[in-house]
Amino acid sequence: GILFACGMDPGCYKSTDNGDHWTAAIPNTGNAAPQGFSKAGWYWRVVTLGTEAEWDAGTGVVIMTSNVWADFISRIVRSTDSGETWTIITSGLPTTLLNGKSAGNANNAAWGFGLARALACHPNGSVCYLGIDGYSATENGGIFYSTDKGLTWHRTTQPPQWKVYNGISVDPTDPTGYTVSFTEWFQTSPALPHTYKSTDRGVTWTEVYTTSGVFDLNYNSAGNVFTTGLSGRRPRIDYSTNGDSGTWAK
Repeated sequence: GILFACGMDPGCYKSTDNGDHWTAAIPNTGNAAPQGFSKAGWYWRVVTLGTEAEWDAGTGVVIMTSNVWADFISRIVRSTDSGETWTIITSGLPTTLLNGKSAGNANNAAWGFGLARALACHPNGSVCYLGIDGYSATENGGIFYSTDKGLTWHRTTQPPQWKVYNGISVDPTDPTGYTVSFTEWFQTSPALPHTYKSTDRGVTWTEVYTTSGVFDLNYNSAGNVFTTGLSGRRPRIDYSTNGDSGTWAK
């Protein structure tokens, strides 16, 4: 099978033999080269979409989030041919860098920049969601959604206090892709992580859980929600049957 592994600095690698061998999916060709990529930077999340038949035919979709070190601006890097060629996607996304490094800055974000660190799609590809750290009423940061498998993006509704997006996940039991949950925390006080849920594709959000040390969130195939984090220095998993308020247990 085909696997992708993406991370900090080297970009994204691809394996076509279940991980025995790896090659650079995005070659470090420089910004002026035919594909226009300089790979050095952060590639935070990668999602694959498509049926087994589509991947066998070479038409699988790959979506990844990127902040290259040349300018740190958040981008989507997308392939529609199972990772053979790539396109940089910016439609609907912030075009300038949110810089919140100064103390007390209202747009304060992780590492002082608006980074695209959260990405999730419904398994059927109906809706994808992207979280970019930080917030500004007119530009940068926030939760975005796409209904065309990452080609174009639209900002959801959100209050200005949301800052850093750790985990975002789509409920696979809702075929519309409208049910989504995410965790966030403030870079400045108060720093307790909050978990929010929407059932209308981000038009409205409900705070459903608040606790300390949460770093990620995921739905399973039955629609149960799990968050991972720390209690002191010990790993902790919190659980909810459906992600609603009052249904969480440690």
